[in-house]
Amino acid sequence: MAGEQTRSPFERILDASNRIHLDNPFRTSAELRGKHFPGAGGKLSHAKLVSAYLAELADPNPDWQLLAHGTWPWLIGHAHDLITLRSDLERTIESGKKPLDAATRKSYFKRFSENGTAEIELFLRIFANAGSEFQQAVFKRLESQSAQSSPASVEPRPTAPSENPEPVPAPEASRPSVEELDPITRAKMALIGTLFCLFLSLIPLGIQFWRQPELDHWIVVGITGVLALMTIGFAIDYLRKKP
Repeated sequence: MAGEQTRSPFERILDASNRIHLDNPFRTSAELRGKHFPGAGGKLSHAKLVSAYLAELADPNPDWQLLAHGTWPWLIGHAHDLITLRSDLERTIESGKKPLDAATRKSYFKRFSENGTAEIELFLRIFANAGSEFQQAVFKRLESQSAQSSPASVEPRPTAPSENPEPVPAPEASRPSVEELDPITRAKMALIGTLFCLFLSLIPLGIQFWRQPELDHWIVVGITGVLALMTIGFAIDYLRKKP
């Protein structure tokens, strides 16, 4: 198509990246943002970000890490094709970043079309200059894609036994300890204990004062006091554990 022919290979590579991916380096590096967007605030559009990457590529001394970042979504989308070019990627590192020879470019034309060849050639250039960390990440990604593409080995299924095996009883579920319970459950348990102790402390006190209101009832008052202290303790425990 005419539109595709007039656009540069790097523009087509950057089409695979969304705005957030392209913007990440400019959000984390004040130097990059000041270089390409001095004084700019707010959200940068996809078109402006693409222009910044194109300007960086045209720079005599470009930031190869930034350019490599822009190629990553394209790499993921074309990993199934790039797997077949692993030897070319390795030769690109060994050859000292030399451009493609005529025979290799001709074979790419047949396999990937003219546009595809231009994109691959540019990617090889960025790949060769982006450093060992990016190169190893690319090889790791291609190995992962290769593992996903290869058919899984089918293990032979064992022959079923002639007799039905006796069912194995399921192990009894172990009851969780208090420490294994979540904080909300433990807080509820503390609240139940608080209410229980409060109820116990009021019953004997109320009965004794109802039956013999003229006596002091020191014993039952003492017991009630102990239970009241326990109630306070449970209440504090509940408030401490309450989320």
